[in-house]
Amino acid sequence: MNLVQSLALATTTTFNFEPEDDVIVDWYKRDCKKNNKSAVIFPKNIVINKFSPEQQNAFAEAKRGMLVEEKQKNFMKRLTKGDASETGIVRFLTPILMPKYGGKIEVKESPDVDNALDQIRANFPIHKDSEGSDFMIPFNSAIKFNLIIRDMNPAVKNATTAEDNLTIFLKGAPEKVLKRVSFIKVNANGQIHDVEYDAGAKYETEAANDRFGLMGERVLAFARIDLDPNAYNKTFQFDTKNWAEWDM
Repeated sequence: MNLVQSLALATTTTFNFEPEDDVIVDWYKRDCKKNNKSAVIFPKNIVINKFSPEQQNAFAEAKRGMLVEEKQKNFMKRLTKGDASETGIVRFLTPILMPKYGGKIEVKESPDVDNALDQIRANFPIHKDSEGSDFMIPFNSAIKFNLIIRDMNPAVKNATTAEDNLTIFLKGAPEKVLKRVSFIKVNANGQIHDVEYDAGAKYETEAANDRFGLMGERVLAFARIDLDPNAYNKTFQFDTKNWAEWDM
């Protein structure tokens, strides 16, 4: 679960459905024809604020119907919003989080949550500074990684353990992420455990990265660190704005 959690919390892409107005009208026409319903006539040029009350109601009903239809799709076919490189990850990951498929994330539906991916991110929100801004570094081609600081137990304001404190999640190009880690996770006989990222581990990791590259596959590395509250408590003001000064 630790690995799955890191994939979910190091990414920000979400499932999102925002159809264009003319697409909604076209769907409405097809739906009326399919179900033999009388259709409201819409103008050729769609301007919502000029709709009649009848047109507004039909338009809103069609949009709701499209949303229901979208949510019934397999996650691999649902539309997303965010980093294109994360789309495959979140589509693959979301079912794994669901109890239906053996996951542990129970969804409490709200205006901001309608799936397990939304829920796990709501459970462990991005930590904010004193001005309410997120402690995160969006992906940038100059640094080739993104960084997110999350609160692993929002109910505990003064954490005494790393598990209840803050965690830094990193995602990006392997050469940018791996230079910042001390341990990597290894699967040995079905058991995942940490091993030191020494010269031997580095050689094997870089060789695997090269093999995937030769196959035309894009490789991403993920890392995390649970912060000691004695050094970095929840009132600590991190600098995530001057990333251009970091060692690239």
